[in-house]
Amino acid sequence: HPRAFENAVGDFLTHYYSEYRPHGRPEWMAPLNWKPLHNWPCVCAYLEVKHGEHVDLTRTQHRFIFFPVDDTHLMYLRFVPRRSYNGCDSNKPPEEMDKLVDARPMDELMHNIINSFKLTLSPVAQAQQKSALEGLDNTALREQFPPMKWSTAEEDAEWEEYNKPYEL
Repeated sequence: HPRAFENAVGDFLTHYYSEYRPHGRPEWMAPLNWKPLHNWPCVCAYLEVKHGEHVDLTRTQHRFIFFPVDDTHLMYLRFVPRRSYNGCDSNKPPEEMDKLVDARPMDELMHNIINSFKLTLSPVAQAQQKSALEGLDNTALREQFPPMKWSTAEEDAEWEEYNKPYEL
């Protein structure tokens, strides 16, 4: 069921990416660049998870493909592209790294890998899919899945207080 799939993806992201909140602001943002993939025999989506702009880390980015394999199992492929310069990972902003190391070949390789996958549903999975979609007018995934809000009002206030300019 497309809504159950979207909820399961949201639960996964919340479980793995919402915990750490320095000064009330979640370290990660997700999902970003949500894109349903239409050439799969089941619902399938691409998305990205990135560090928030306020996090001064290596700007790690995770890219995922999610798809269900039966009523109770969600599969994912995770890509963690990293660029290095002179053999070292860099803390440089992406704009500076783009000048040093072109990310396009990594992106192209990732998309070629994704496009090379062939998924064939078993007869049991096909029956489960048919049952899940029975009676639905719209069987498509949503085209947009905005980033989830993992902070509370109290944590938002903590972040605002922490982020205030220092006054003498």
